Order: sequence, then structure tokens, then C-alpha cells
Amino acid sequence: MTSIFAFFAHSILLMAIMLAVLQVRRWKQYWPIPYILAAVIMILPVANWLIIEFSRGYFSDISMATIIVCLVYIVSGMRPKAVTLDHSFKVFILTVCIILFPSSMGATQYDLFSLGFPSETGFNALVIGLSAVGLIAWYKKVYQLAIYVALVLISYSAGIYESKNIWVYMVDPIVMVLFIVGYLKLIIQIAFKFIKIRLVKNA
Repeated sequence: MTSIFAFFAHSILLMAIMLAVLQVRRWKQYWPIPYILAAVIMILPVANWLIIEFSRGYFSDISMATIIVCLVYIVSGMRPKAVTLDHSFKVFILTVCIILFPSSMGATQYDLFSLGFPSETGFNALVIGLSAVGLIAWYKKVYQLAIYVALVLISYSAGIYESKNIWVYMVDPIVMVLFIVGYLKLIIQIAFKFIKIRLVKNA
């Protein structure tokens, strides 16, 4: 059963990647074509292995954060203004990544990644804290963040992956890179816009 969910997650990831490569938003009324091409490519055999199997072997399990990001992109390919990623959701995920990953690579004395195992003393506090974030997000109508927290808790409780560490369900390097690149791109665009305005004023 864990393999089924893992392959489903990777099918979403591969679909989003291939739609980005095919520039799905440029197809306009012909948008079904890149979706069909992406679906066919995913199951192409390469050296007796399917491309989706290569993806799982290389990227391992995909977090709920990455799944949500990919789903939003897939839906936006059909309807560009249908749904976008909420800023609060992105900031929360990026904050968790910035705190977690350096710690897991030995930047701090305590490895926060180990806190994600049920055997750790602080595990219950982590789950309670995450639940509180979800409830506050729902109360504040930040629904993407609330849905994300619910997906993490439900998928972890159901054990859809082989890992017993809740961090695996929460974040992964893929979503961190996507958000960092996205914010860097936004900062560069704002900087160029500011410079352009200054040059026009000084002209």
C-alpha cells in the first residue's frame, strides 16, 4: 500500500515537472495535449524501468507540501487564475525548511529531524504545535495552510509512507528550492522595477 501512495505522489510531481517543461500555459485552448503527453511520458519504459520508478528511486518520498505545490501548478495550467499559492503557506513551509535542514545536516548540536520520530520525548509537543498551527490557520481563513496541516497529520496517521518520521510528510528539499527560487525571482523583479523607476525619474 505504501508503494501505491508513493507512486501516486511521484506521478503528481512528474506531471508538474513535465507541464512546466512543455510550458502548458502557452497552449491555451489546446491545454489537454500537454497533459496527455505528460501522462504518456510518465509510463515510458527506460531500461526495463518506468520513468515514474526512476523518480521514486531518486527523490524518495514526496512531502505533502510538494504535493500541494505541484497540484496547484497542475490545476493552474488548465485555469491560470483558478488557484494560487497562499503567501502564509509559503512562508510557513520555508521557515520550517530553513530551521530543519541545517539542523539535520549537523549545523546545530541537536538534530531536529530526530524529533519527528514517535520515540522522541518532544514528538507529542511537535504534533500538538502543528495541530495548533492548523487550527489557527483555519480560524484565520488561511485555508491552504490548514489543509496542508490536515493532510500531514492524516497521511502520517495512516502511514502512507514507510518512514515513521513526521518531518518526511511535512517538507522536503524540493519544496524548499522551489520557494527560495520563487522569492529570489520576486526580489530581483522588484529590484529591477525600482531601478527602472529611479532611472526614469533621474532622466
